[in-house]
Parts: sequence; C-alpha cells; structure tokens
Amino acid sequence: MKKFRFALSSVAVVREVREALRREVFAGAVRETTAAERALEKVIAERAALAAALAASRAGTFRPAVQTAGLAAQQRVAQQEVEATTVLQRARQVLEQRRTEWLAARRDVRLIDQLKAKAKERHRIEVARAEQRELDDRPSAALLPVEETISAS
Repeated sequence: MKKFRFALSSVAVVREVREALRREVFAGAVRETTAAERALEKVIAERAALAAALAASRAGTFRPAVQTAGLAAQQRVAQQEVEATTVLQRARQVLEQRRTEWLAARRDVRLIDQLKAKAKERHRIEVARAEQRELDDRPSAALLPVEETISAS
C-alpha cells in the first residue's frame, strides 16, 4: 500500500514555527509584565516606608530641613509610582496583544492538525478498502481455473 503523505506538511511546519515564535514573544511579554508589577510593588513599599519615616520624624522635634527633604522624597516616590503604573498598564496591553497573536497562531496550527487527522483517516479507510478488495478477489481468482475446467468438459 502507498504511504501516507500529507500535502500541507510544509504549511504545517511554517505554522508550527510561527506559533513557537509567537509563544516565545508572549512569554517575554509575561516576563516584562511581571517585572513591571514587581517594580510597582517596590515603589509602593518604598512610599509606605517613607511615609512611616516621615510620621516618626514628626513625633519628635520639628526640623524644617528634614520635613522639606521628606516631602521632596515623597514627591519623587509619587512620581515613580505614577511612572511604574504607566509602565505596568502598557505592559499589560502588550501582554494581551501578544496573547491574542499567540492564540491566533495556535488556532492555525490546530486547524492544520485537524486537516491532517482527517487526511490520515481518509487514507486509512482507502487502505482498508484496498486490502478488502484484495481479500475479496483472492477466492474468486482461486476459483477461476476450476470454473474454466468445468466449462471445458
């Protein structure tokens, strides 16, 4: 019997490579989003520590220089928090875009896989039919010489 040959195998290879690349890009976006989340958490923790330090310094004697430096530090940390939040939002948008691209590529691969499975099933059925025809032809071929001798007599 003839071997199974999938006509779209080159397309399947290209789509699998494309899906693997999109998966890697998506994984990179996940790492960037995680890093942005950690950076925001770090800034939030720094802001909380700074607020606690300022509150502790206000409990003692009032020193204008310390308060001014503390307020400047609070403004700097607030700006960092805004920037970190913006970076995180952008990273999440990119993450969703990369996820969509990866899922589309994955869907293309699955489509080719389904076509391949259907083609394999058709091939299996054709092979089974051909084998059955061979089996059906054997008894009649074996009987053919006997029939010819009977009709010749």
